[in-house]
Amino acid sequence: MIDSLRKAIGYAITLTSSLYAFLILILFTGVEFTLINRLLIALTGLFISYIIGRIFYGSLPKARFNLKAIEYTLALLMPLYAFSLIGTLYIGVDKFYDMARPGFVESWNPILVPYSIAFWTINGIFAVYFYDVIPYELFSEKGRFLGILAATLVFAINYNSPLISGYWNAEDIIFFGAAFVYSYSVNKSPSSLIIVYLISETPLWWCLLAHLGKLALFYYLG
Repeated sequence: MIDSLRKAIGYAITLTSSLYAFLILILFTGVEFTLINRLLIALTGLFISYIIGRIFYGSLPKARFNLKAIEYTLALLMPLYAFSLIGTLYIGVDKFYDMARPGFVESWNPILVPYSIAFWTINGIFAVYFYDVIPYELFSEKGRFLGILAATLVFAINYNSPLISGYWNAEDIIFFGAAFVYSYSVNKSPSSLIIVYLISETPLWWCLLAHLGKLALFYYLG
């Protein structure tokens, strides 16, 4: 049991330190954050995480599709959707449209449709497997509660690189972290979490729907 806990802690430390070191290297070398570079950075981060996951965990958990797991996870995220809808009604459609636009996008372009699907799918796989699922599997050998707590912590420290960016998003941590990990502990369906992640990423849907007008994005949220 001690060895399994050491392995779990080793994974969390190695993953976190490696990804932050990679980000620091990118910032130090002055890489320009173009669309293609962002995609390459995400792919490289995914590859680094995959290697670390194989070392500490072995073969990745199978991407089982489970419709009930999707419904279960969506139910857990209903407070997030309700809060977003209320917030949108409060601030107005125009402001929501501007806030939903990804920070690295100035205006809509047709290339954003395939790009956004690829980019956020990579990020979804990244977050679900290496911040939620594998930490849970490793730490839960010491107990389910520890698995959920530790995986949520791994997610919080790594998602959006807050130790460098300073961006701590409570909603992301609660829902894409804690709620996703809890759902996985019940359903063991990583692919379902990835699908819900894509359904829930507002910047992705801005890229897909912005050209249809502000109301299209609002109606999707509603």
